[in-house]
Amino acid sequence: IHTEAVAYISGRAELLVSLFTLLSIIFYLGYIKSRKNIKYLFSLFCFVLALLSKEAGFLMLVPFCILFLGARAKVSRINLFFHFISFVGILAIYAVLRLTVLAPIIFVRKEFNFLEDILNFSLVLIEYLRILILPSSLHLFRSITPIKVNHSYIIASLFFIISFVILFVVLIKKKKSILLFGLSWLTLSLIYLIRNMYKFSNDIITMEEHWIYFSSIGFFL
Repeated sequence: IHTEAVAYISGRAELLVSLFTLLSIIFYLGYIKSRKNIKYLFSLFCFVLALLSKEAGFLMLVPFCILFLGARAKVSRINLFFHFISFVGILAIYAVLRLTVLAPIIFVRKEFNFLEDILNFSLVLIEYLRILILPSSLHLFRSITPIKVNHSYIIASLFFIISFVILFVVLIKKKKSILLFGLSWLTLSLIYLIRNMYKFSNDIITMEEHWIYFSSIGFFL
């Protein structure tokens, strides 16, 4: 599945953003165990490097991980709040720079309403999950024909989304922390791909296999 991300030179951003994101989380785990501030600072630094590796709004995932791991390790509320704010603050600064000084983000004007976006994204999500579970016919670029509002698709999409919600609730009640962490990682990082659905035009939904390199970490967990 991940041959493209490794062998395709333009896909190196996926490797770098995954590397520095994981390092950021690993250093924060080191801080939790030792309470050494130097490890917390290394965690912040790696987060900055991750942001610079790839324009990736899904890195809100890292502050989420800080909250999740810190709360489980019973880091004091004051410290945990400060840590969360520091990561979100870096993300906010990056967002401002990304929208002003750095190369502007170009969005294709969408012709779909919110409900149709949900329907189309559910198709994309199902296809990405299929690729991870049954990797076949792999290639650099693939696309899906977008759909307009259709009752059968609405029912199928709602069933799919409700199933995800039920799974989250069950994992929370059963206190399956690793599974919950993995599912959260997968979901949050895939939601970011919504902005890439109409990357080239409104006539096709864009999919590229190396986009799920980062998301697959949650899938394998």
